[in-house]
Amino acid sequence: MSTSVEALIKLTLLSAFVSSVCCVNQAVLEYYWRPWTPGSPPSDAITLRDYRGVSYIVEAYVPNHGLHVGQVFANQQEVNVTVANTSVVTNTVFLVRSSTDLKVLCSQSLDKVSWYPTSNANVQNELVTAVINPVLGGVNNFNQAVYIGRVAATTTQRPWLIGSVVKDNRLRYHFGGITTSAAVYEILVVNSNKCLGG
Repeated sequence: MSTSVEALIKLTLLSAFVSSVCCVNQAVLEYYWRPWTPGSPPSDAITLRDYRGVSYIVEAYVPNHGLHVGQVFANQQEVNVTVANTSVVTNTVFLVRSSTDLKVLCSQSLDKVSWYPTSNANVQNELVTAVINPVLGGVNNFNQAVYIGRVAATTTQRPWLIGSVVKDNRLRYHFGGITTSAAVYEILVVNSNKCLGG
């Protein structure tokens, strides 16, 4: 291979690496976590609306389980979240735990985050191939990334439910006093068009 071809290949690889690093750094700046104060949610918080009113996405610290994702309303000071009881994920090892150590998800650019429809069968490939750039909701005690997912409940009023997407790529959430999961859901992502020059 000629020296000029090798140099061109190296330049192309370096350019791709720099672009990906810039994209990742931009993604981190698109959202941030603030301490949650019941009764006075921040104006830059990312919200959901349904018949119950406005709710907020929170990161909840659960001792011995790590950081997980939950959903609160303005005056709520505690949240129940679904956490894994083992690093090997099965349907029977998820527990409901409560937390009062909460941070709320915020963004100065709400147009830079959106909900992306996916499923447990597709999300891992979409993560690996950089089709999506998910918002990191936390890290559990098994050092596994926890992403933010939502699903509409199968009740007649269809409220939005927020939960954690963990190792088995299913959305795990707390609803009606029990822990449950969904194979088809939406994951919160940083819009990728800014990384493509859009």
